[in-house]
Amino acid sequence: MVALFEQFLLKLMHLRGLESHAVRTSFGDQHVIKGRLKGERAPVVLIHGLSSCAVHYYNLVRHMQSGTRGIIMPDLPGHGSSAPMSPEKRQNELQGIVNKTLDDVIDEPSVIFGTSLGGFVAIRYALANPGNVKALVLSSPGGAAMEPLDLYLFLNTFRIDSYRQALGFLELLFNRRHISHHLLALPIMRRFRDPGLRAQLNRLRASDLLKPQELRSLRVPTLLIWGKADRILPRRCFDFFARHLPRTARIVEPDDFGHAPFIQHPELLSQYVLDFIDELEDNSMVRAEAG
Repeated sequence: MVALFEQFLLKLMHLRGLESHAVRTSFGDQHVIKGRLKGERAPVVLIHGLSSCAVHYYNLVRHMQSGTRGIIMPDLPGHGSSAPMSPEKRQNELQGIVNKTLDDVIDEPSVIFGTSLGGFVAIRYALANPGNVKALVLSSPGGAAMEPLDLYLFLNTFRIDSYRQALGFLELLFNRRHISHHLLALPIMRRFRDPGLRAQLNRLRASDLLKPQELRSLRVPTLLIWGKADRILPRRCFDFFARHLPRTARIVEPDDFGHAPFIQHPELLSQYVLDFIDELEDNSMVRAEAG
């Protein structure tokens, strides 16, 4: 049922003028949805989180379509329509595949938006390819440094082996119980039991995570959005980003945002992103006039 719904969302994306592209990599073809929209602001790259895929941003795109001139949405390796995830790949290898994919499809400096795992990926991309990044918008990003035991316990959140565990995960994700979760629980369980995804969780090490100096070395404007209702990521993860991001980073903590505001609050989330781009472009005009 979920797969059919995602195919339906992809068709809706195509009806909005967005097209599917295949980027060839050493890991197999990576699927990217890309196209021009009706706005004038800089293009936006949307990077999804673990077990999600690009089409889950459909409602966010719908609210952004009149505000930005372009959208790029990759399916991360092993997600959506991209090649299946190889159990042998380490985090740095997967990041390299994402970097290569984005380099192939980004035509001008763009705003890179990432949520959860996508935020982790977005940060590493900005560090490796700052010339392609106009700004970063991070929505409850993953990748915060943890001790090995803390990381193991945290990853247990995603080791879902039963229908009951899947229901519990959905309650955490959306910060509430809903009757629809009973329809979603089985496919969620199946996704998290995928051997490739499970292998990646098991291979992730504390040494793979972000280091304070990586955040401090970011040289692009950054907006951190962290909902006060987020129940997936521990609060200490927020503290890590708030402490180590450059002082110029903007931080907002919406009261009602959980871990998936792109699903629950797409209109408000899109406004945060578009307002941030407006501020960047206004500042650029002021500097140009002063020069």
